[in-house]
Amino acid sequence: MVTDSGNDDPVTPKPGKLIHDVVRDEPLWIIFQRDMTIHLKSELIMNSSKTIDGRGASVHIAGGLA
Repeated sequence: MVTDSGNDDPVTPKPGKLIHDVVRDEPLWIIFQRDMTIHLKSELIMNSSKTIDGRGASVHIAGGLA
């Protein structure tokens, strides 16, 4: 579950942030605790078998362009 909209270091991401979940090896269904806007500092590269589920929350993911 994503609980924090802050952007994090992709090398050592903290739990609760989107980057923490998308770089993990196992399949995940990623949900959001609340409405949030996530401003990416760089592009978001995901491992396979991830589902980002924004139902029940207003989630915007912006930025990430090099």
